[in-house]
Amino acid sequence: MRVIGTTTMRSMRLVVLSAALGLALTACPGGDGEEEGGGGSGASSQATLGQRETVIAREGMFGGLSITDTQASKYRLELLGLERRGEFTKLRVAVNYLDEGDEGTNLSFDGYHLLDPVGRKLYVSMAHYELGTYEQYFTKGVRYESDIWFPALPPSVKQVSVPTPGSTAELPGVTVIDGPAALPPGAARPGPTASGTADPTPGQTKVYGVDQPAPGTEPVVKDLYDQIDGEAGTSTTGGGTQTEDLRSDVLFAFNSDRLSGRAQGILDKIAQDMAQRADTSKPVTIEGHTDGKGTPSYNQDLSERRARAVQAAIAPRLGQVRFAVSGKGADEPLAEETKDGADVPEARARNRRVEISYGLKAGAPGAAGGSPGTGAAGGTGRPAQFRAAPGGVVAEREADGRNSIGEPVPFRLRVHPFYRDGAFLVGVVEVTSEAEDVEPAAFGGEGIFGGQGVNGFSVTDGSGKTYLPVLTAPQGSDEEGTYVGSSVQYWRPKTPYRSYVYLTAPPAGTKSVTLNAVNFGKIPDVPVFDG
Repeated sequence: MRVIGTTTMRSMRLVVLSAALGLALTACPGGDGEEEGGGGSGASSQATLGQRETVIAREGMFGGLSITDTQASKYRLELLGLERRGEFTKLRVAVNYLDEGDEGTNLSFDGYHLLDPVGRKLYVSMAHYELGTYEQYFTKGVRYESDIWFPALPPSVKQVSVPTPGSTAELPGVTVIDGPAALPPGAARPGPTASGTADPTPGQTKVYGVDQPAPGTEPVVKDLYDQIDGEAGTSTTGGGTQTEDLRSDVLFAFNSDRLSGRAQGILDKIAQDMAQRADTSKPVTIEGHTDGKGTPSYNQDLSERRARAVQAAIAPRLGQVRFAVSGKGADEPLAEETKDGADVPEARARNRRVEISYGLKAGAPGAAGGSPGTGAAGGTGRPAQFRAAPGGVVAEREADGRNSIGEPVPFRLRVHPFYRDGAFLVGVVEVTSEAEDVEPAAFGGEGIFGGQGVNGFSVTDGSGKTYLPVLTAPQGSDEEGTYVGSSVQYWRPKTPYRSYVYLTAPPAGTKSVTLNAVNFGKIPDVPVFDG
């Protein structure tokens, strides 16, 4: 949802996705409940997914996303149709105000995205209705509809997920239609349309018209990147590229460019993967990096020698491959090495690294245009189906976040079953502020107000690997990147917010994971289901 903090990674800024109107959008049909998957030892007996539904609609809170939007109101959101329209895609949505009082605010048609979980792409909206000053009041009993325009989806894409800007959260299983969408059974019929500029009355439908973008408007489509942390470093897959970010402290002794015995085994495994997956028509890039201690000339030389040592170790196993090898010294850090004037050893260790990056051949997991059935980490399964309810509660925790002046704010976390959506794992939780008043607060990490919320979550599977949140740009990139997950800045007290985060998926067949829930600690035996 909206930005609650930034993380410095080279020049990259991490922002969080936001998500907000008659035909009704259909999900693919399915049975009630879910038979596949299951929890590990200690999982709740209620560890099941919610019932599959054909009408894609959910109630949730909208608002509270910024200092100019501190109050949240409850609405019902329904997706009415997702249609291919030439070089664009049109999403039709409807909202109804459900909260106390006769009128509500805190709603816009901004912040929606389309997520292709199989093709690993995120589509950014190109046009939506901008509410005027006197249009920001929504009457109870009136249905409000509008269109949101996106770039064209490839013909091969049959279903997508829709991240939304409220606690309606993620809406998977949205069918893409070639031509007008039809109302599914059970969908609410719109009332008579309010004409002109007249204020609508209960029982009527107000339609906000939006013209499609002009032909040739530049689309914004982002690749989605997996991240896996292991003992030796971080693996990132996406955009047709694989990057192995290896910690120098694992590969080399202090101030040395001589590979350790342990490094040989690590590089052997990487070379084996490259032999199977690398596009040999593209060069393999190897970059050495140091921390900021030492002189620039010394660090430059050491980083180059270490990069050459890694090349020498993997080249004999790869045959005819071109290399681009360089040293960056301390010029491209991933983390700040000092804080409030004090040294941060963990950050220095993070910056000492050797990066191996290579293109993926067609059809390889994570390759651009990769085929369904493959995936970078957990394999690309089918898109998830829509369920309005999250399923049973498998764990509950309490912890403090922080408000804007550093004071503790109590939060309650309820964890629901996680599910796979294409190539990714979707973490679903319910977060409630137990404060007495509206608080600008967050939890987890060191972002503004104290954290990045659920976008700081990760999972482990007992293999020694940590599966991190999905990003729209790789770490170390100069481009702006986003997490795909919820974020709230101003919390309505005593009100549950459904929250989600798209995570790198563990291997297929994994039935449960341990959730690393920042302030809330580690939560074992969270069941993983096919969606």
